[in-house]
This record gives sequence, structure tokens and C-alpha cells, in this order.
Amino acid sequence: MLDYHDSKQLVTDALIEFFPNW
Repeated sequence: MLDYHDSKQLVTDALIEFFPNW
């Protein structure tokens, strides 16, 4: 299983993909 840090990084990467202007 992914730990909290890895999960948070995946979410951040996804947000950057959907909201590149951030």
C-alpha cells in the first residue's frame, strides 16, 4: 500500500494535470 506521503504526491500530481495554471 502507498503511504500517506505517496498518496498525497499522487493527488498533487493529478491536480497539476487537471489544473496546470496552479
